[in-house]
Amino acid sequence: MGGPRKLAEHQGKPDADAPGPCGMSRFFLHVFNRVGLARDEEGIEVDGVDAAIAQAKDGIRSIISDEAKSGRIDFNGRVEIADESGRIRAVVPFPEAFELIMPGDRAHPGG
Repeated sequence: MGGPRKLAEHQGKPDADAPGPCGMSRFFLHVFNRVGLARDEEGIEVDGVDAAIAQAKDGIRSIISDEAKSGRIDFNGRVEIADESGRIRAVVPFPEAFELIMPGDRAHPGG
């Protein structure tokens, strides 16, 4: 993979200097993997921790899709979601961004 990448490289982010809408909070999505840490210095404005988790999962899926193109997928990573005070509010391991259906597993109806 060459080095850890910020989720910002894989998704649009609001201008860090722009005021956020009322009720929005800034969270920082720090990516950890076998290569190291990519600290999010800008953050994202979202409506709560659940929305930040959803953004983290989208970013993880994008990172893994890039890895899949090279023929190697490494699920040994996580995204730590910190609030503006630096407190970790959630941790999203890479595998939690996916529903893996392996050979022999029963697929869910409609999926």
